[in-house]
Amino acid sequence: MKDVERDEVIRQIDEECDLLIRKIAFNILHDYSTVDDVKQHVLIKCLRKTELLAKMERKQFIAYIATAAKNEAITEYRKKTVYENNKTKVVEAYTNNPGMDYVDFQAF
Repeated sequence: MKDVERDEVIRQIDEECDLLIRKIAFNILHDYSTVDDVKQHVLIKCLRKTELLAKMERKQFIAYIATAAKNEAITEYRKKTVYENNKTKVVEAYTNNPGMDYVDFQAF
């Protein structure tokens, strides 16, 4: 694929689909800082598929971008959820641990 065609697909995604990507991502994540990450991941994925995207009709193109944004936002949500759950488990394990002050040395 020529650089001109690739640049046109990227421009189209960046200019015409920016609001769509952000809206879909925010509706799933409810976090503006992660929305930018989702947009960047969508652009990177689309870079690998520029030949396919260049051949698509407008409706197909928009549907493809919307699906990519949704899938990427769900992936980010899962990562965030797993991180929060693990963080909670570590904090609970630390706070529920009685420490050396409460060890029953008589049991030994």
